[in-house]
Amino acid sequence: METSSAEIWVYNCRALEVTEDEIPSATVDTTRAIAMNKRTFLRFSAAVTASPVIGPLLAWASKDKLKNWAGNLEYSADRLYSANSLEQVRSYVKKENKLKVLGTRHCFNNIADSTDNFLSLKTMDEVVALSPETRTVTVDAGMTYGQLCPLLHSKGYALHNLASLPHISIAGAISTATHGSGEKNGNLATAVSALEIVTAAGEVVKLSRQRDGEVFRGVVVGLGALGVITKVTLDIQPTFLMRQYVYENMPLAEMKDHFDAIQCL
Repeated sequence: METSSAEIWVYNCRALEVTEDEIPSATVDTTRAIAMNKRTFLRFSAAVTASPVIGPLLAWASKDKLKNWAGNLEYSADRLYSANSLEQVRSYVKKENKLKVLGTRHCFNNIADSTDNFLSLKTMDEVVALSPETRTVTVDAGMTYGQLCPLLHSKGYALHNLASLPHISIAGAISTATHGSGEKNGNLATAVSALEIVTAAGEVVKLSRQRDGEVFRGVVVGLGALGVITKVTLDIQPTFLMRQYVYENMPLAEMKDHFDAIQCL
């Protein structure tokens, strides 16, 4: 099998069996040219990678992307700002031309996706006020039902309905009309009696069911289009115990004939 002079040069240099003087000058020149071209390529690649345009793109492509809770939806932007206060929310909203608020990312579609900026209120998760007189509790928008319910229970109160997952944020659940359970129980948004939102201009607006009527109901399930919800007031009631009815081996015909009676239990 024939071997090129360049291959002989590389092999012999590695084996330290010959010197440069023993290799024809044409082969040496060719090898030096290859080495020089390789160095030029490496310098060029390093310069491109370090450039202010290409560098961030490569970094963005290589790191983990933001995804929804299930991991089956990848968001289009990775610019996520986490606000810790109302003033930080106002400042960020006024500064950015376009943004969307990310809750606990339980949506399975791209309604919360953005190619611009994301705002998170996850760390704003405190109980602001509990009023036994009005039977309401006011919380920061980032609080989850799993955080709130044990606190309410310790005070002798409960919410009228819950979703099946405790980790979802209260503001996100009401904004998307998340359902709970029971045919006659309203969804989670029906417990909302007041809201505080930050508009696109950075202004703070407070709305209530009693004062603002139809406008209020439209804002509660606003899908994030009307502003950033920062506080939520929910109706509460005395704590209660649940009873579950299980019908085993029920014929399908029986269920169809008595569906409403079964659902009402």
